[in-house]
Amino acid sequence: MRKKMTFLFCHRKLDLIKGFLTLLGLFWLLIEVTSFFWEWFNEFSNKNLGLFIFILIVTLLITLKINYPKTEISREFKNLNNTIVKIEIGELLDKEGNIIIGSSDFFDTTTNNTTSIKKQIIDKFFNGAIQSLDSQIETSLNIQNIRGITVSPTEKPVGKRVRYEIGDTAYFSIPSNINIKVFISAICKIVYKGGAKTKEADIKMLTGALEKIWSTIRNNSNNKNIYIPILGAGITGLNMSKTTLCQLIIVSYLINSKNNKIGKSLNIIIPERNYDPEMFNNLEIFIKSFSI
Repeated sequence: MRKKMTFLFCHRKLDLIKGFLTLLGLFWLLIEVTSFFWEWFNEFSNKNLGLFIFILIVTLLITLKINYPKTEISREFKNLNNTIVKIEIGELLDKEGNIIIGSSDFFDTTTNNTTSIKKQIIDKFFNGAIQSLDSQIETSLNIQNIRGITVSPTEKPVGKRVRYEIGDTAYFSIPSNINIKVFISAICKIVYKGGAKTKEADIKMLTGALEKIWSTIRNNSNNKNIYIPILGAGITGLNMSKTTLCQLIIVSYLINSKNNKIGKSLNIIIPERNYDPEMFNNLEIFIKSFSI
C-alpha cells in the first residue's frame, strides 16, 4: 500500500491533477446542460452546496481509481491465435500449469538459499528429497537425448560435474499435483576462477535459452497456461532492469508464438516483496503499445 500511494502522489501527481480537472469539467458541463433544459434543476444546483461537494468527492474518487497503481496487467493478442500475456503479483508455485524456472548449466539443485525457487520446489513438492528432483531432471534430459559434457574436479570442485548447453531444458510433473509441470532450463554458466565461483550470462544467452524453452514447452505440454518468474533477475546476475527483462521475455514469447502457438497464456509472476508500481506502469504502456 505504501509503495502504491508514494508512486501515486509523487510520480503521477500531474496525471492526478489533469484527470481531476478533466472529470470535474465534464461533470460541470453535464450540470450546465441539464440546467439549461430543466429550470428546477438550475435552481436546485445554484442553491445546493452539497451537490458541489458531492461532485468534488466523486471526481476525486474516480480520478484515484483510474490512476491507482495496478497489480495485474493483461492483453490478448488476437492476431497470435488469441495468445494472452499477463503480468501479476503472486507466488509462482501456487499456480497450476507449466511453470518455468532457471538453473545453471550444471542443473545444480543443492542450495541453502530459502528464496531460491528450486529450494522451494524441493521443500514443497519433494519433501526435501533432492535426489528425487535430480532423478526426474536426469530422466527428462535422457528422454530428450540431451547429453552434457563431464568436466574435471578442477573445473568444478563441488556439486554436479556434467555441463549442459545454455537453453537445455528438463521437465517433470509434480507427484502430488498432476496439473503442474515444471520446466527447468540452463540460463547461465558456472565458472570457477582462482577457486571462486562466478556466474556468466548475457542477453544473447538468455534470448537463446528462451527460444529453446518455448520449443520444449510446445512439444511437451498441452496448451496450458505458462507461468514464469522474471527469468534472468536471479541466478544469472544480469545487469539489466526487471522491466527490461520482462519486455525481453514477452517479445521472445510473442515472436515464437507467431507461427505456432506455445501455450494458452504467458503469465509473468512477481512476488509481492518485489512489487514496483513504476515498473508495472512502464510495462502496461509497453504491452498496450506493442505490435507484431
